[in-house]
Amino acid sequence: MKKTLSILVETEDGVEIITITDNAGNSVDLSGVMIIGSCFRQQHFYMAGAGDHREVAFAFGEGISKGVSFAGITGDSWYVDFYHRLLMEMARRTGTHNHEEANPQNILDRWEKEDGKKKWH
Repeated sequence: MKKTLSILVETEDGVEIITITDNAGNSVDLSGVMIIGSCFRQQHFYMAGAGDHREVAFAFGEGISKGVSFAGITGDSWYVDFYHRLLMEMARRTGTHNHEEANPQNILDRWEKEDGKKKWH
C-alpha cells in the first residue's frame, strides 16, 4: 500500500508561529517543530528544527503518553512502536540501558546492604 505524506513547513525569522500544511490541505499553527528521518542501510540521517525547542520536547512527551491511546483508537501501532524504540535508543545512548529486567527484591536487598540498618520494605 502506497502512502503519500507531503508536508510544507513555513517559518519566518522573528515570527513565533510555524504553519504546517499536509497533502490534504489541513493546516496547523505550531510554536516548534522538528523533522527527523533516517535510512539506516544507506547511513542517511536528516534533522531540522525551528521555533521553540521546549515546545518540541513537550510534543515528544505528549506523543509518548498519547501514542498508546491513539493506537487503540486507530488500530495503528506505528506510534507506539516508534516511541518504544525511541525510549530504547535513548536508554542505550545515555548508558542507562540494562538488558536484564530489574528484580525489585534484589534492589531492596542491595539498598539495605549499602545503607546498613535502614529497612526499605
